[in-house]
Amino acid sequence: ETGLKYNNSNNKTSFFINYTYSGLYPIVNINMDYGDRFSYFFNPLGKVENSHWREMNLKTKITLPYSSRNNRWNRYFANSIEHNLIDINPIGAYPNNILSLNTIGVESKGQIFRPMAKNDIRPRFGMAYSLTLSTSFEKRELLLSSYSLTAFIPGFLKNNSIEISLSSQRNSIDIYNFSNTIPLTRGYQWYSIAKFTGLRTNYHLPLLYPDLSIGRVFYIQRLMLTAFYDIGKYDSTYLSSFGGDINFRLNFLRIEQPLNIGYRLGYAIEGKYFFGNLLFSISF
Repeated sequence: ETGLKYNNSNNKTSFFINYTYSGLYPIVNINMDYGDRFSYFFNPLGKVENSHWREMNLKTKITLPYSSRNNRWNRYFANSIEHNLIDINPIGAYPNNILSLNTIGVESKGQIFRPMAKNDIRPRFGMAYSLTLSTSFEKRELLLSSYSLTAFIPGFLKNNSIEISLSSQRNSIDIYNFSNTIPLTRGYQWYSIAKFTGLRTNYHLPLLYPDLSIGRVFYIQRLMLTAFYDIGKYDSTYLSSFGGDINFRLNFLRIEQPLNIGYRLGYAIEGKYFFGNLLFSISF
């Protein structure tokens, strides 16, 4: 597959080519992406500057997955190792002096959920975790480490779900700014941070099930709302936000996989500004 993608967590727009071979065990994935990256950093005078560079990543990832399911629980676990060849081309202010890197990383993730009903948005019971660790062949002091733990519990009404996620990340930004592997506080996405710890809460609820067909172009399954509150510690500074996502789940041109299209509106409490994002995803 190939295309153009935007990563809101890293403010990165890139062109990508992706190939996955799963005919044998383990699964092998080769990915190339090239595009612009931006972030904010503090200069020696303590003022905030915008960092801008173009980056090419050539990744080879080998994954050992395991899954099982029954009437009570669905389980999925995967362990992987990844090599990444990085080439960097500074465009504006760039605080680092490394222009190429070979990195090696390992990842472990898993989840166990109760089976979902058709009208559920998220699982009513479940747990998920993710652990990552990356370093460089050239500079062993270059390190990215992160973890996240997520729990799902029932909401107050039928088909409602509460999602609570705790995550933490350490990044050697004085050498190279690794892309974030965990979601940051919504509304404050682009800061270069050495250490982040955050709590995200979501309340998922369906609003309508119109089952509405608009000609042969769209079939609207349901309208969903997610209310959220986030708080994160960016090095020594606490930043928080709240808001909501409104989403339509629909089928386009009778394609089997449904699309989720919506809009996020939130308020950054410490930043004292409103923010908004278009939302788009495909359900498989």
